[in-house]
Amino acid sequence: MIEAINKVKGAVAKKDLLPILTHLHFYSGRVQGSNGKIVIDAPCPDASLNITVPLDPFVKALQACPGEPVLEVIGNNVRVTCGRFKADIAIDNSNLYPVMGPDLNPHSCGEFLEALIILEPFMGSDASRDWACGINLSHGFAFATNNVSLVKSAITFEGQANISSNTVNELVRLCNQPTGIAYGTNTATFHYDDGTWVKSQLIAKAWPDISGFFKRSENMLPVDKDLLDDIMRVIPFATKKTPTIKFCEDGIFVQGDNKEAEVTGYIFPTAFFRAEPLVEVLRVATEIDFSTYPKPCYFVGDGIEGVIIGCLV
Repeated sequence: MIEAINKVKGAVAKKDLLPILTHLHFYSGRVQGSNGKIVIDAPCPDASLNITVPLDPFVKALQACPGEPVLEVIGNNVRVTCGRFKADIAIDNSNLYPVMGPDLNPHSCGEFLEALIILEPFMGSDASRDWACGINLSHGFAFATNNVSLVKSAITFEGQANISSNTVNELVRLCNQPTGIAYGTNTATFHYDDGTWVKSQLIAKAWPDISGFFKRSENMLPVDKDLLDDIMRVIPFATKKTPTIKFCEDGIFVQGDNKEAEVTGYIFPTAFFRAEPLVEVLRVATEIDFSTYPKPCYFVGDGIEGVIIGCLV
């Protein structure tokens, strides 16, 4: 049971704007969690009860059991017992739970989990650019952007879907390759071979044309294996609100309030980058061209390519 709950708990609402969505819903040998935008539903054959129970206290009761728990509905509670341990958790009216079903007739979706994993750190979070708050699967590629970096990764995937960041987070957390995807009206359902499924609302807004950004530079250079570590050494000395890394012919340099730091031994064309997106790029890049600054700087890595835009100072 714990294994099934662990699969669905990421979809359970954290806030009680609609209190019933902070619950787990057990039905017909399955368990479902939902926050109204994403639903995760998994087989739970050892749950013979049809109940709707709040996630947190129920999980705590199960975790407190030294062995296999016994569940029993007594009045308006579900009693969890194991040996000398006993806990009563209030249950809710199951008729109030908005049970969702999956989109059916899934199409093969090939392999794209690795692409989601590598692109996840590049997803946007600006609500005014909601089309970028996730990953766009289209024409054999997965795309992500945080408005500073724009990246793509080749995938084996039929169809097109702009998946929200919350959905991407959950698909990555489940860490299992879906076997198929089915589409509904503004929704997509990812099906798994163990009977689990994840259903999500898709982002309605389309991406702009970004094809012109992915042009390999002629001046690509290998990324020094120590560069990321050296940048991490100087970041604590940068201004916290807008930490900026300066590249120059003398190395890398940062300046903050009454403090500064540098690492010599590098020769770069003069360029300035916001620290956080630069770090994410250098975690994956094996080659990069900084010479195009202040225009976008192209990079490639294992299973990823993209550009990063510097900042003007």
